[in-house]
Amino acid sequence: MPRRFKGQGDHACLCGDVDGDGCDEVLIGSLTIDHDGTVLWCNGRGHSDAHYYGDIDPHRPGMELAFVYETPQRKGGGLFMADPVTGEEIWKLPVPTHHVHGSGLCADVAPAYPGLEFYGQEVDQSNNSKEKTHPQSDNRWFYTANGTLLSSYTNCTYRYGNGVRNAFWDADLQREVFKGGLWDHEGTQIAKVPGPMMVVDLFGDWREEVIAAFPGEIRIYTTDIPAMDRRVTLMRDASYRSRITMWTSGYDQQPILLTIPSAEAPGISLRVAPNGRSLTLDVNASLNAPLKGELEVTEMPKDWSVDLGKVRIDLPAGGHWTKTLKIKRPPYPKGHYEATVRLAREGAPALVVHQPFNF
Repeated sequence: MPRRFKGQGDHACLCGDVDGDGCDEVLIGSLTIDHDGTVLWCNGRGHSDAHYYGDIDPHRPGMELAFVYETPQRKGGGLFMADPVTGEEIWKLPVPTHHVHGSGLCADVAPAYPGLEFYGQEVDQSNNSKEKTHPQSDNRWFYTANGTLLSSYTNCTYRYGNGVRNAFWDADLQREVFKGGLWDHEGTQIAKVPGPMMVVDLFGDWREEVIAAFPGEIRIYTTDIPAMDRRVTLMRDASYRSRITMWTSGYDQQPILLTIPSAEAPGISLRVAPNGRSLTLDVNASLNAPLKGELEVTEMPKDWSVDLGKVRIDLPAGGHWTKTLKIKRPPYPKGHYEATVRLAREGAPALVVHQPFNF
């Protein structure tokens, strides 16, 4: 093996037809092996803690490959987005890093931005942290799919740590993250589900089940929230299926898809602020068709209300609408609450999002 190929592996590998020749390549990290056993490309960046192959940026043709690099990147690139056909840079974190640790996050969690968001956090290298294993630092970054920096360092409120499990769980087309339960990305708890041993669409409704281990038993948790729309099981997606198969080999890393649900279909997201004082609505048209209809909040907890009425939605293909509403409510105890929003579409069935939340 040529010396330049050594040390380029990840903690897991993936399979996918990156060059469109009908045969799968093996993506072992910073090096991809063609179906005939030759090296398709090697970017020489060294060992990545995680890599994600699939459609990350819906506005860029083809697939993308996202890296979280443990190997020091002195010229930047601890978070790195590459073309999986050539290994060439699409965009990168511009500052030097010593060790961006764990699996980070590569998932569609924020409805206001097209595609998947990308997050990573560096290990603390200070002398005071040597007694801990891979301690977290304030060097953390949260990006959109096209490389726009949303927040960083101490201004980065998305403190997900070194590895973030996430799942399609509620009615909308974004994923929720695990943090002592399932939460939306802005900090409201959706479900009290334990940390997973595996997250996978077992039962075929495109939302994912959570497999968890307890003393003497294995439990499977599934959502009880009605879906906003119908779509085929995620296991029909070759990249998703490959990553699930590889989950038990190497590090357990979250799968992404060869398509982006929020880009190929219209969607609604409803989020209640963690303090219960405001409600944010996002409506997205698919990239392929405009969206017209009438939006209203049809259900709120008892004695709660928002001033919305019926709002006319008229979006071009790929368009986005958002509004934050003040919630009028009396003092309330901690507990489980629900809200529902409905979009009556022109020429298509209504979209209904039924959103639970906990305080």
